[in-house]
Amino acid sequence: MKCVIPALNIKVFGKAIQSLAKIGDEISIEPTLDELLVKAVNSTKSCMAYYCFKSRFFHHYDDGSPRPVEQNSTPRYRLSAKCCLNVFKSLNSMDKLVEHCVIKLNESGSRIVFSVHCKQGIVKVYNLTYMEEDPLICTLSKGSCANMVKANHRLYMDILSSFPGSLAELTLTAKPGGLSVRNYIDGDVVDPLKNINTTMNLNCDEFEEFKVTLEVAVSFNLREVKAALAFAEFIALSLSIYFDEAGKPMFLHMDSDPTFEMVFIISTISESLSQSSVGSAQGAANTSTISNVSNIRDKVHSTSNYTKPSTSNTKPSTSSTKPSTSGKKIYW
Repeated sequence: MKCVIPALNIKVFGKAIQSLAKIGDEISIEPTLDELLVKAVNSTKSCMAYYCFKSRFFHHYDDGSPRPVEQNSTPRYRLSAKCCLNVFKSLNSMDKLVEHCVIKLNESGSRIVFSVHCKQGIVKVYNLTYMEEDPLICTLSKGSCANMVKANHRLYMDILSSFPGSLAELTLTAKPGGLSVRNYIDGDVVDPLKNINTTMNLNCDEFEEFKVTLEVAVSFNLREVKAALAFAEFIALSLSIYFDEAGKPMFLHMDSDPTFEMVFIISTISESLSQSSVGSAQGAANTSTISNVSNIRDKVHSTSNYTKPSTSNTKPSTSSTKPSTSGKKIYW
C-alpha cells in the first residue's frame, strides 16, 4: 500500500484523523481497490465513524493488493489514535510547510510509515506499529431511515451554542413542519423544579433539504455529534442527518466533496414521543437499551424557550443520563 497526499489535502486528512481520535482510542486503515477507509469505534460500541477517501483525493494511490482482488480480502490495519495525532499535531501550518505526505505499508516490520516531506528537503518519518485484523463491516444503511434533514454547518453550530457546553445529550423532535431541539432530561433522576428546559424550534425552510415523513423524538449523545460538526465546520460543507424512530441508529453524512465522504453512525435512546412535547416542563423520558448499530442561512431565525425554575439563583443541572452501555452491542 502506498498513498501520496498532496499539500492541499493534508489538512483535510489530518482533521479527519483528529475527529476519529475523539471517537475511539484506535484508528483502523482499510485500503481497497479505489478508496482508502479510515475508521474508529468508541469503547461502548455505540458509535462507528469512518471517512472514505477516493483515489482522486491522493496524488498517487495504490492499495498494494494483487489483481483481481478477492471478495472480503480487504486488510485492516489498527493503529493507536494517539500516535496518529502526533503526525498531524501542527495541522494549521502543515499546508504551508509540507509539500506532500506519503503513507506506506511496511509489512516486514508490521508498521505503517507516514513520511511528511517538508520544504527545504526536510522529511519527518513516523513508524506506527499496527495490528492486522479482519475489516469492520457495517450492514446498516441510511437509506432505511424515514427522515432526512440537510443544512450548513453554521445552523448546527448555532443550535449547539444555545445549550450549555457541559450538556451530554440532546433530544430531537421531528414533525412535517419543522424540528425542535431540547436538552435531554430523565424525569426519574432530575427534579423538574431545579432544572431549566431549553428548546429551540426550527422551521423546515431553514434547511437545505427537509424530508420528514415520520413524527419521532430521538435522543442521542453529543460527544460524537460534536466530533462530526468540528470536521464539517473546518471543511465548511453541508451535513445531512438521517434518522428514524427512537432506538434506531442515526446517520451523519457528508458527501458534498467528490473526493471524500464522511459517515457517523450513532445509537439513540428510546424515548416516548408523547412525553417529548416542545417546551415540556417535566421533560420525562423512558430510557431503554441501545439498539444494534453496525449550505443554509447565515442567521438562524429561531428562539429558545426557557422554563424557569421556581427558586431563584438556580443553576442549570449538569447531570444527565447517558445511553446505557449494558444493552446489546453493535454488530459490524
